[in-house]
Amino acid sequence: MSLPLALSSCGAVSDLFACRDGYSRPDVGALSQALRAARLKWQAATVQNYSYEIDQFSAPVGFPRVRVTVKNGEAISTEPVNPQDAGRPFVIGSTLDQRFDDVASLISAASTTACQEVSATYDATDGHPLNVYSGTALKGVEDGFGAWTISSFTGL
Repeated sequence: MSLPLALSSCGAVSDLFACRDGYSRPDVGALSQALRAARLKWQAATVQNYSYEIDQFSAPVGFPRVRVTVKNGEAISTEPVNPQDAGRPFVIGSTLDQRFDDVASLISAASTTACQEVSATYDATDGHPLNVYSGTALKGVEDGFGAWTISSFTGL
């Protein structure tokens, strides 16, 4: 049996679903615990009006940094931080509660998806997410990852 060119050019078929050398599955229990603790801090802070900036990268595409404004728990505007980025596609604004949900989905996927990587850090004061990374550690995959960083958080 001959393999289609797309598969035969990738090396051994067994390598298509193998993790790269040195891969270690994330500690989903510790990630989930950190997420729960951060979300509890965020809920205790009862912040409903705020703005933040977010940088997002989804390989191979980098999106412009945007400022998201949230009022009464609803994202009401998303604007590029740098005027030269006007007109470029950018990340749709989300509340930080929605960002917590995104992190929970990534952690859930890491528990069931082969060769998945995920990491997250949270603000020590109010618990909002700061940095999130997710990607695949499949051998031979160079662009299966994404990350976002939240900065300039300000209560309004």
